[in-house]
Amino acid sequence: MKIAASCRKDVLHGISGSDLLFVFFETDNGQIRSVSETAFVAGSIEQCADFLVKNEVDLLLTPAIGECEKNILDNAGIHLIENLTGPVRTLVEAYIGGVLFDNPKYFIN
Repeated sequence: MKIAASCRKDVLHGISGSDLLFVFFETDNGQIRSVSETAFVAGSIEQCADFLVKNEVDLLLTPAIGECEKNILDNAGIHLIENLTGPVRTLVEAYIGGVLFDNPKYFIN
């Protein structure tokens, strides 16, 4: 599985900002196998969806996101977990460890 998150200074950031860094985590059997980073100069949400598809992303971790953006990502086949906050690696580790959904500290209230 390939998990993506956009960040600034290793903290999760929305995908609509400019000068984003996408971090990609390749996971297998509950472990992170590799981590890579790719700069993305944000444009439209459609361009972002295309970028994620081209990078073969299965899951996007994101803070709050609008309905229009969700629909575009869904139509592109990108699954997402939204309303998250915190350090990107911590969120990915919580997700693959199965504790992301059980721990309210990762969600925006």
